[in-house]
Amino acid sequence: MPRTGLTTEEVKEKAIQAAERKIRKLGFEKFRLLDIAKELGVAHTSLYNHFSDKSALLEAVCEKWVHSMDIPLGEIAQHDKTPKKLIEEWLLTLHRLKREKVLKDSELLRAFYSGTKAKRPFVLAHIKVLEEQLQSIVQKSIDAAEIREKNAGKVTQILLDATLSYTHFQFVSEFIKVDREPALKNLIKVILNGL
Repeated sequence: MPRTGLTTEEVKEKAIQAAERKIRKLGFEKFRLLDIAKELGVAHTSLYNHFSDKSALLEAVCEKWVHSMDIPLGEIAQHDKTPKKLIEEWLLTLHRLKREKVLKDSELLRAFYSGTKAKRPFVLAHIKVLEEQLQSIVQKSIDAAEIREKNAGKVTQILLDATLSYTHFQFVSEFIKVDREPALKNLIKVILNGL
């Protein structure tokens, strides 16, 4: 256990939280491992037990930030509403979460896009979680005979592809000054009616 009384896992989590705050306040280019260690009251070398360098800590911050959307979306997938309503609510919530992150966390968004790896493992894991959540709702809709198409994976991909401009950070950023929610509702309605 470090001198702080924290376990090594607690030090790791506290470092991620401190880095988030620093990035929001100073920008991702200006935060340093040394500052994080100082804030936590640990030697900066102890942070290397968890993060090989600043970019590894930045990656952990981005991973936590992206996965923070998984929980509220997962809760929607468990609701008792009619499946078609759940599909709409899930897609609208995904749009709102992305929009909120663009509006309130521009520095973390810049940090997210600063990574050189296009297909980072945590991003692929996040996409997989989203696909599984939506597919579980789609399957409920198929089981309830609300959708004629019987392939839940195919329907899920159609929904995700068709709504991409409302749920991808880049497109959400481009249209941040426009209330696109009514258009998204109409698009979802058209797609579901067609299915």
